[in-house]
Amino acid sequence: MLLTTIGFQGLSVDAFFNLLIKHDVQNLIDIRKNALSRKPGFSKNALATAAAAHHIQYTHLVALSCPKNIRDVYQQNGDWDVYTRDYLAYLATQSQELENLVNLTRNETCCLFCFEADYLHCHRRYVADAVASRLGEGLTVKHIGA
Repeated sequence: MLLTTIGFQGLSVDAFFNLLIKHDVQNLIDIRKNALSRKPGFSKNALATAAAAHHIQYTHLVALSCPKNIRDVYQQNGDWDVYTRDYLAYLATQSQELENLVNLTRNETCCLFCFEADYLHCHRRYVADAVASRLGEGLTVKHIGA
């Protein structure tokens, strides 16, 4: 089993999909709160249409996004440790949605995505870790990028 993650920061839509295809992604999992972007092609409808054209499923799992209050505090204080603590506490309340993602990951190559290019400073890292802890050694997590 393979779970990939990607951030679209700095990527064109074509480059983004080329990376997904290169890694045999079957289901693109949007974990943004609001699947909107000022960057052309990365809003929900355009992305879902482009994904379908590449024979990739698009799934929006809002419950795995970072809540606004946690994002707001991080924007104010820039403290990654506080962000991490607060997001992990929130994520611990999302057992059902994590199980949904685990089930998707069992059946197809999924790719978690949001904006941030650096997965080390992105909530998708913690979501991937949570899936990995549930699936164990049978899962490989790969963070892809440019």
